[in-house]
Amino acid sequence: MYKQGVFISFLLFLFLLPACRKPSWVLSEKQMEDLLFDIHLADAEISNSFIDFRTEKQKQDLYASVFEKHKITQEQFDTSLVWYGKNLSKFLEIYDKLNERYSIVANDIAAKIDREKKQVTPPLDSVEFNLWKGQEYEFVFSFRKE
Repeated sequence: MYKQGVFISFLLFLFLLPACRKPSWVLSEKQMEDLLFDIHLADAEISNSFIDFRTEKQKQDLYASVFEKHKITQEQFDTSLVWYGKNLSKFLEIYDKLNERYSIVANDIAAKIDREKKQVTPPLDSVEFNLWKGQEYEFVFSFRKE
């Protein structure tokens, strides 16, 4: 009886051991992070440019280009997504890294916008021009904002 219990425990251990490891067909955490980063950017592009992505084919073509960039198939992504969905701790680690990456991108964009705003010299409510070349006449028109 004792030997049967040990044998059954050993078999359970052998069957459960592979369930803890990630299968070789699942994308690595880094691959999944990079892929999800680009897929979320594609989602944002579709949301912001819905006129350019009216048809389902246009959307699928964009996603296909993301998969092509990462040299994987839709099926590899789907099966990896299912595996990570069952291993939420790993999936949450990936999303923590994605949040960091998006924060860096958002800060870079905000800094670029600030630099571009500083480069605009004339205020938007006035126009300056010289009507006669060679002469020193300068007209300034200001418009009140009411």
